[in-house]
Formats: sequence, structure tokens, C-alpha cells
Amino acid sequence: MATPQQRSPVSLALVTLGLVCAGVYFVLAGLGVAPPPGRQYAPGWIVTLIGLLMVLAGLLLAPQVVGLANERAELAPGAPRWMRIAQDLGGLACFGLFAVIGTWVTFGGDDAGFTMSTSFSREAPANPIVARTAFGIGALITWLIFFLLARRFWRQWRPT
Repeated sequence: MATPQQRSPVSLALVTLGLVCAGVYFVLAGLGVAPPPGRQYAPGWIVTLIGLLMVLAGLLLAPQVVGLANERAELAPGAPRWMRIAQDLGGLACFGLFAVIGTWVTFGGDDAGFTMSTSFSREAPANPIVARTAFGIGALITWLIFFLLARRFWRQWRPT
């Protein structure tokens, strides 16, 4: 198995900052405070969830940026318990947000938002049944992972 490539703290900090800034923008766009970047195919609450997911993903990189986690995002042995719980909850929340967003696309997405392109053609409308089926399968897998992680989290961190 290949070892993960070590990223520089500066590049990680830039990715973290980019994710957090983009996420804040999408939260504001979803709440109607900032203008959307183009045609909006999803309701504001979905755009807000996407923004929250981006902010959370950026924050989950922060321990690596400041040297409290290695390149595999494993916290240092002396890291406080609250940081470990926060990291686990953050990962769990990411999977939950992905699952909710994928489920919404499966059942409530705008058919006009489904497009596809190939090397032989330009962007064209996609078959909504195929797109919804693909998103549905992805949502089911993501929900399964979410519930498995939630079970693991509860077993590991429940009060004794």
C-alpha cells in the first residue's frame, strides 16, 4: 500500500482557507444573503448544507495545518479527548450531510440540473432516471457508512 504524500503546511492552510471561504459563501447564498453563482437548481437549504459541508471539511484539515495530526489525519497521541471527539463528530457530520444531499438529489432534484458531456459531445441533458438511480445508489451507500460510523462513535465515546 502506498504511503500518503506529505503536504506542506502552507498548501494545507490554503486548501483549508479556500474550503472555509467557499463554504461561507454557499451558506450565505443558501440563506439568500449573497447572490448565487448562477442558475440555482436546488433550494436554499440544500445550498446551505453544501456550504456547511465545505466549512466542516476545511475545519477538519486544521489539525494537520497546525501540526496536531499527521498526513493521515491521525491526531498526535497527546491530543486532548475533546479534539478526538470533535474529529470523529466532524467526519460523521460530513457523511450525514453527503447522505442528505444525495437523497434530496434522488427524490427532489431539478431534472434540468442533470447534464452530461463526453469527449465527443458538448454538455447535453442527461436521462433523469439514470441520474436519480446513480444518486440513489450513492445515497444508500453513504447512509450505510453514516450509520456504521454513528454506531462506532457511540460505542467508542458513550458515557460510561
